[in-house]
Amino acid sequence: MGMNKAMRTKGKSAAESFAILLCLTECILIGIIRTVYKLDAFTVSLVPIGMFMGLLLFERLHFHFSRRLIIPTVILSMLFLVMLSMEQALRRLLQMDNEWNHLLFKVLYLPVLFVSVFFDIQFLLEELCPAGKAESGVSAFENKEIPPADKRFGLYLQTWPILLETVFFVFAYFPGEMNYDFDLRLLSWSEVFWSDYHTLGFQYFIKLCTAFIPKIFMVTLVQAVFFVWVHNYAIGFIHRYFRTPARSAWKYSLLMCVFGLMTFRYVPGLCKDINYLIAQYAYSIYALKFILQPENSRREYLRLGIFGLLAAMFRHGGFPVAVVSMLAVFFYKAWEKKGREERKGMLKNALLSLMIPVLGTVFLTCILGFGILKAEKNPPYVSYSIPMNLVGAMAYRSDAKGFEIAPYAREMMEEIMPLEKWVRCYSPYDCDPLSRQYSSIGDDVLKLEDGRVRANVIRLDWYYLTHHTIDCLLSYFDVTQSIWEIARPFDGLEHIPLSFPDFPEVHYMNKGEFYNMSEQLMEFINRIPLLRTIYFRGGGALFALLVLGASFIVNREKRYLIPLLPVVIYTALLMLSIPGPAVRYIMIFMPYAVFFYLFALYCPDR
Repeated sequence: MGMNKAMRTKGKSAAESFAILLCLTECILIGIIRTVYKLDAFTVSLVPIGMFMGLLLFERLHFHFSRRLIIPTVILSMLFLVMLSMEQALRRLLQMDNEWNHLLFKVLYLPVLFVSVFFDIQFLLEELCPAGKAESGVSAFENKEIPPADKRFGLYLQTWPILLETVFFVFAYFPGEMNYDFDLRLLSWSEVFWSDYHTLGFQYFIKLCTAFIPKIFMVTLVQAVFFVWVHNYAIGFIHRYFRTPARSAWKYSLLMCVFGLMTFRYVPGLCKDINYLIAQYAYSIYALKFILQPENSRREYLRLGIFGLLAAMFRHGGFPVAVVSMLAVFFYKAWEKKGREERKGMLKNALLSLMIPVLGTVFLTCILGFGILKAEKNPPYVSYSIPMNLVGAMAYRSDAKGFEIAPYAREMMEEIMPLEKWVRCYSPYDCDPLSRQYSSIGDDVLKLEDGRVRANVIRLDWYYLTHHTIDCLLSYFDVTQSIWEIARPFDGLEHIPLSFPDFPEVHYMNKGEFYNMSEQLMEFINRIPLLRTIYFRGGGALFALLVLGASFIVNREKRYLIPLLPVVIYTALLMLSIPGPAVRYIMIFMPYAVFFYLFALYCPDR
C-alpha cells in the first residue's frame, strides 16, 4: 500500500511538472503566432494542446493505457494530423531562413502535438466507453421515469432557442436567398418547364409550397418549419430515451445553435441541400429509434419508408443512401429476431417499407417526371466532375513539371479540347470550370454526352493513377479537401458563398437590420481561423464522427453504427462527385456530431 501510494504521488508530481512544461511550450508557440497567424492548421493545432494541459491541470489525471483503446487511439491520432494538414504549417515554416523555427516545429512541436492528441482521444474514448457500463440491451431504454415535456404550441421548451435562431436568419434574408440552383427552378416554375438537373424532388417541393400562395417566401417558410420540426423531433427523442432528458435536451439545443450555425444560416438559402439535410437527419434519428425498440408496428415501418423516400428525392445520390441504410436496419432487425415466424412477419413489413422509397422514386421520377411531365434528364457530364478535374490537374502538373504525357493519352485529351485549354481551365479546389457548360470549359463539356468519350476520361484517370500516382492522389485530395480537411487550404480558399444572379423572376430580398447583423457575424467568423474551421470545413465534424464510430466499435455497440450509415454513404459519394468547396455540401456533418455525441454520453445503457 505504501509503495502504491508513493508511486501515485510520484506520478502526480510528474504529471504536474509535465503540465508546467507544456504551459511554457504553449507560451512560446503563442509568441510565434504573429509569424504564422494566418495559418489555420497551426491555430487549430493549439486546441488539442490546450485541452491536454487542461486535463493535466484540472483533472489531475494519471493516464493509464487501456489495451483495447491503444490501437484505435494511435490510428485516430495519426489521422488527426493528416486531416489537420500540418504539412501546411511545415511548408510555411520551411520558407523561413531560420533554423530555430525548423527545429522548433520538427523536433518539439509535432511530438508535443501528437502526445496531446493521443491523450485527448484516450480520455474521450474512456468517457464514451466506460469500463463499468451495463450490458447493452433494449431493456435499458425502457425508462419510465422521464419528466413530462413542455409541449406548448407543439414545441418542447428546449426547442425555442432553435426556433428563435431560425426566425432570425429567415427574416435576415427575407423573402429568401437565391443561388444558381434555385434561379433555374424559378425559371422552370414560371415557364412550366421540368428538369432533373437539380432533382425533380426539389422542383416538386417548390410547386407544393407555392401551390396556393405563389410567393417565394412560402418556400422559405415551409423549409424553416420543416427544419424546426426535425430538431423538435430530435429533442422529443431525447426526452424519451436519455437518462437525463431535460438537461440533455438543453445541451442539444444550445450546442446546435452554436456549432450548427451554418445550417441555420442556410435555412433561407433556397437550394435543395438544406431539404436533403433535414430529410436525411430525420431519417437517421428515426432509424435509431427503430432499432432501439424491441417491436415495431407496421405504422413505424411505413414512417421509416416515408423518411427514406424524402431523403431519396432531394439529392441525386440520395436513393442509394436511403435504400442501403434501410437494408442495414432490416438486416439487423431480422438478425435480432429469434423465431422463424417472427422473422417472417418482420420481413413482410420490411419489404413494404422498402417499397416506399423504391416505387416512390420510380413513380415520381421515371413515370411522372420523365414520362408524363416530359422532364429534361440530368446531363451525363455532371457526374464526371472529379474525373474531369483529375485530367485537368495532370495536364496542369505536366505543364509545370515538364513530364511527358503518353501519345495515346494526349490524343484522348485533345479529343475533348486542346491541352492548353485543359491547363487554363483547371482549378485545384473547384470542379465546375472543367465540368459545367456555364464555366470555363464551355460547350466542350457537351462532348461527354458521347459514352465513348466518358469512357476515355475514366481511362485517362486510370493512366495517371498508375503512372503518376502521387501527383494524381494529391490532386484528388486537393479537390475533395473541403470534405475531409480540418484546416483550410494553404492559399486560403475555403468556401464559395451563395450568389445573387440577375434574373427578372427573382424577388430580391430586403436587406434590413437583421441582414446587416448576419453579414457582420459571417465576416467575423471568416476572420477567426478556429471559427472558420468549425463553420466552413467538414473535417472537424467528420473527425468527431470517426471518434464516435470508433467508440461504438470498441465498446461492442455496433448496432449504433447503423443510424450513422447514411452520413457515411453520403460522404463516400461526395468524395466521388463533389463539384466545388461549398459549405452546403458539408453542413450535414455537424447535426449528426452534436446529436450522436449526446446520445453516446447520456443514453441509459452507458
